[in-house]
Amino acid sequence: MKRNLRGILIPLLLLLPGVLMAWPGMETPTLKVEGRYLKDPCGNIINLHGVGITVSPWFNGCMFGSQYCRWDNYNVTGALNYNKAIIDRLTNTGDGWFINYIRLHIDPYWTNTPGAAIPENNISRFNFQRLVTYTDQVIVPLINHARSRGCYVVLRPPGVCPDRIAVNDAYHQYLMQVWGYLSKHPSIKNANNVMFEIANEPIEILGTNGVWGSTGQAHFQALKNFFQPIVNMIRNNGANNICWIPGTGWQSHYAGYATYPITGGNIGYAVHIYPGYWGGVHNYQAFKSAWDINVKPAADIAPIIITETDWAPQSYKDAGHYVWGISTTGVAGGNGFGANLKYITDQSGNVSWNVLAPENLLHMGDPNGGTAYGNNWEACAAPVKQWFSQYAASTLPTGNCSQPGGCSGTNNLPDGIYTITARHSSKNLDVYNLSTQAGGNIVQWSPTGHQNQQWIVTKSNGYFSIRSIYSDKCLDVENWGTHDGANIQQWDCNGMEVQQFCVQDAGNGYYSIINRNSGKCVDITNVSTADGANVQQYTCNGCTCQQFRFTPVASNSISEGTYTLINRHSGQALDASGKGTTQGTNVAQWAANGQTNQQWIFTSTGDGYFRISPAHAPSLGLDVVEASTANGANIQLWSYWGADCQKWKITESDGGYYKIEAKHSGQLIEVVGASTQNGANVQQWPNNNHYCQQWALQKLKSASLESGIDDEECYDESSLTLLTNRSDGSFTLEADNLEGITKVMVYDMQGRLLFARSYTKPNRIEVNANLQGGLYIVAVVNGEKRASFKLDLR
Repeated sequence: MKRNLRGILIPLLLLLPGVLMAWPGMETPTLKVEGRYLKDPCGNIINLHGVGITVSPWFNGCMFGSQYCRWDNYNVTGALNYNKAIIDRLTNTGDGWFINYIRLHIDPYWTNTPGAAIPENNISRFNFQRLVTYTDQVIVPLINHARSRGCYVVLRPPGVCPDRIAVNDAYHQYLMQVWGYLSKHPSIKNANNVMFEIANEPIEILGTNGVWGSTGQAHFQALKNFFQPIVNMIRNNGANNICWIPGTGWQSHYAGYATYPITGGNIGYAVHIYPGYWGGVHNYQAFKSAWDINVKPAADIAPIIITETDWAPQSYKDAGHYVWGISTTGVAGGNGFGANLKYITDQSGNVSWNVLAPENLLHMGDPNGGTAYGNNWEACAAPVKQWFSQYAASTLPTGNCSQPGGCSGTNNLPDGIYTITARHSSKNLDVYNLSTQAGGNIVQWSPTGHQNQQWIVTKSNGYFSIRSIYSDKCLDVENWGTHDGANIQQWDCNGMEVQQFCVQDAGNGYYSIINRNSGKCVDITNVSTADGANVQQYTCNGCTCQQFRFTPVASNSISEGTYTLINRHSGQALDASGKGTTQGTNVAQWAANGQTNQQWIFTSTGDGYFRISPAHAPSLGLDVVEASTANGANIQLWSYWGADCQKWKITESDGGYYKIEAKHSGQLIEVVGASTQNGANVQQWPNNNHYCQQWALQKLKSASLESGIDDEECYDESSLTLLTNRSDGSFTLEADNLEGITKVMVYDMQGRLLFARSYTKPNRIEVNANLQGGLYIVAVVNGEKRASFKLDLR
């Protein structure tokens, strides 16, 4: 934590509570260090992502002025209320926040005898009894609350190191006293979610050669002599909590730990990285070189946790926003700090990290505030929010290493895309009302051939996830319910046990689908055979309403048609830049918007390859510049003339994603530097199995352009006519026999809901959805009747 002088602080503002949703049921099993990795009890590699929290008035609002203080005057209730609200907001997955640890500072505000402001590295007023009192009153309640929200805690001792430390000096004895107490505390010692960061920001140490410094072998030998006795004492107290060891130079130097490692088991190294470190790391080359020199030697032998980082352009600091690191997010592999931080730590594969403070994520650290820095992608808040949500979709800690009983039949169902059909009714699992929302309901419905009845089934660690092609959301038990009748819904895929299923062979080509969290079977309510019957979980009983047939969809092959291509790593769409229609138009990634320059026509060339042309300029095709076979050659649009550099083979990867391979070079289309930024370029590169080389191919909904009605999608007896007005984006539905309430919904061609409204008019419905030019799907629901249209506003 950066050093500040803090004086007397005044009135607090009342905290405005919000209605928050927890990261439901997230486990915090005790983690362990194995080799260079942090692992859960099941042996899964775990990397955590979070935020630093300091419980003091200064860091809880007063830094912005006394009118922004959330609490003061040693108000324990106020301190807990505010910091719990921060934790709640940043674990509110419904709002897109997915932290799973906090770095919790026992601030000297609590442990020093009150008096005039002194620097954080001054321990002259340390009061052991206050440490005891406020550990119980403040720190332990926050540890427990973090656990209830699915968060680990990296506990940091009060204050920061003085500019110079030495073995057996006063600060060394101070740390021995603090950790001697904390490592015996019954609520901290071996607590499943608590780890220790032994000290904060040593700068220089007296080397074994008698010279002050930070990078020589004599200095790392002295660091071992400094920190090893603290770890030994912790272990002798019976505490096996993971210990994170700092380096010198404000936690920037670690190379010598490869020669003089700290021992005792469950040891990792705690690093700080800011854009100004190591002479400035504002581009990939400088960052990677500095990392390899200063951090990689430790990362090669132990896990790393970055317990401080942040970044934003200078203009935000000038405007009074809280930020220490001055730089931009930039592009992975190019200029900028944030994207390269992610890229390098991802490549290392054993790095956890958190931003410095809540103010780096929420405006002014307000639990009810918006995303910090105005949600500008070039400052840390916006990308960190997106990246942490992506990390949450990968392996999460679990202590449940065994499958539910009777799961022996899971191995004979291969990964693939399936319809899932109930045995008793011959009807398919269906995303009701074409919903793309988290919480959308799952029902059974007569087979339609539509994507809302197609499911990507993927096995991992013995369990299956079941993800809708249509909505890109996973089957999930509502609110982690374990009771009979708990609803089956769709939710953002998060990899947790509530979205994991055992698929047990029930004989005759059918399977039971058993939720890992509850041990109960997916079940059609009341053995109903009706369209729209709800899907729930229920105690497994052998009923045919709990048995399902998995039928592969088109043998997982890609057919001719029009697709949107969504990058697996970034979630962005392949985009013809600026809707260009000339030869040489660049191809990049951009947020999916449903426009025709993100719609790609796949036409078979008869030799196992496809021509891929943009819908807005179909005479052009995807092309490798100058038919190059070099790594990194650019992808562009060019007049199609049948060359091998314009032919593409589509091969399945896993989880419903595909690789796109150029015929002439054998290289794959990828996003440069694994960037997640709008406008990041697309190139060819040899296969490296990175997600930036994998694409979801979302086939656009087909419809009859002559009639406006999709015969395959219309399973409604009523007569409907769609009339359009391209001038203002409105349309009219005319019907013979609409009864009661009619719901009209408009989706873009990626299936995202743009408009929804209910009407009671029986024969003519005028809809003004303020649509821009483009193609859309109009869905109409009237009672149990449903129909859909293709709406062309081009």
